[in-house]
Amino acid sequence: MTETRFFLSSPPDTAVEASQAGPVSLMAYRVGRSFRLQRSYGTPVRAELMDVDCTTLTGYGPHGALAAELTRECRRMGYGGMVLDLPRPTAQLTAFCALLCEEASRLGLGLYVPERYAAACPGAKIVTPAQNLSGTYEGRIRDLIARYGAGNVALELERVHTDFALPARTGLGSVTANPRLIPERTFYSPELRANYQSYLQNGRAHLVLWDDLNSLKEKIAAARDLGVTEFFLYYPHVVDILPDLKVCFSTECPITSRPAP
Repeated sequence: MTETRFFLSSPPDTAVEASQAGPVSLMAYRVGRSFRLQRSYGTPVRAELMDVDCTTLTGYGPHGALAAELTRECRRMGYGGMVLDLPRPTAQLTAFCALLCEEASRLGLGLYVPERYAAACPGAKIVTPAQNLSGTYEGRIRDLIARYGAGNVALELERVHTDFALPARTGLGSVTANPRLIPERTFYSPELRANYQSYLQNGRAHLVLWDDLNSLKEKIAAARDLGVTEFFLYYPHVVDILPDLKVCFSTECPITSRPAP
């Protein structure tokens, strides 16, 4: 069985607690239109990675200065690398990420970016959601491995409900905290390895996908069997099931049999 690593993505207010359960990716940083690194301060905690919110970054600014600031913070705090949450690529953002990738590689720092930045960052690891709407889950993992290599793929395991208005041509859905689900109409898809429910709204079909403890276990086990070695878990969403999930990263993953439909 492939040896795996997992990171607990955590905001500052739960980071100390998360650090007692596993390696932390600290969600305490952001870079916005000011093109300067900002930090949300909390109780100091040992973290493996710095997680940087760059969703409002435009790319217009001093690329070299920002790359230096990011890598300097990594080295100052003893992080092994950084995770960048980036918006859709632009020419400016792509150029910045290419520069940062070179600098991180030179300094021996890890860099994790969304799949859409893979071409700009050939040395980076690709962070991608472990949820897909079409095809099969295993097929999606095989495709990622074929493109980037098993060691360069990191799966983001999310315990959320995602609502897709069909046909979802972009593959994007909206995350909803309290979906109006009907228990007797809940099903499980072995192909997607996810729970689902469908409904009609204003004459348009919707599909809601979500994961529970068992489907997350199945996704971890299947990805490990295919050679994926790194996973991210959002700590506040999995704190109650984390002991059961952690078993899947070190040994055979026990999965409870599902009742017949």
